[in-house]
This record gives sequence, C-alpha cells and structure tokens, in this order.
Amino acid sequence: MNAGRMASDRTVERMRHNFATRHRLPWLTSKDMRHFVRTVLNDSGMPIVERHYWQGHTPSPGNMDEQYGDRPPEETLEVQRRYLPQGVLGTFLRGAPVTDGVPPEVRDVWSRLVAGELDSLEAVDALRDLVRTARQRQTVAEIITP
Repeated sequence: MNAGRMASDRTVERMRHNFATRHRLPWLTSKDMRHFVRTVLNDSGMPIVERHYWQGHTPSPGNMDEQYGDRPPEETLEVQRRYLPQGVLGTFLRGAPVTDGVPPEVRDVWSRLVAGELDSLEAVDALRDLVRTARQRQTVAEIITP
C-alpha cells in the first residue's frame, strides 16, 4: 500500500479482513462497528455533541445545544477523554482500579460530579460532609481508645 495514495473502499475492506484473520477475530461489517462505537458512547454518559463529533457527525440543525453549545476542538477532545480515557476499545481492557489511597467515598463524589449527577456546589457539600464524618469518627476513636 502506498501511503501517498488514497485507499479505495476495497483496499480498506481487504485490510480489515486481513487484520481480523490475523488476530482470529470475527468479521464485523462497518455498520456493526459504527453501532458498537455508538453503543459505547451512549453508555459512557458523554454529552450528545461530543458523541456526534466522535463519529464525525456535524451538529444537527434542530438541536440548539449542538448548534450553539460548540466548544473549541481542544475542549471537545478533553471532554471525550474524560468520559473514555482509553477510547472506545478501552472498554475491553480490564485491570485493577488505581486508587492512589483516595477513599472510595471521595471517588464516588468525583464520579457523580463528572457524570453530571452533581453540580460543583453539591460536590463541595458532599466532600464537606465526608470530612465532617471522618473527624467525628476520629474523635470517637480517641475517646474510646485508652
């Protein structure tokens, strides 16, 4: 294949077939792959504008969020990375979660904030409550421990 020339549809399909055969993967049509990617994007909770851009779609004229809520490309990529840091294929990767000593309660607040379930003020309140609870537990432990 010549990198300076445009690949034909047939060339791309042949490359995909060779790749699937080489890695012993089932054959997926382009439509199957598009549907898989869309399903992963929908399940990720990513905003609709970023999901459309991920698949190369232009904003829909009937959707005002898409028309006027446009971000610069760098911000769009950052939002996409936030929802799928390892990309669509990262859904196949399994590994031990990295916690870095962060309590699960704090990770939960962060996850809910990123998913849009909490706004920033609600997240601050939730973190204050966690700190208050931790201090109360520490005080009780000091009283009970001789």
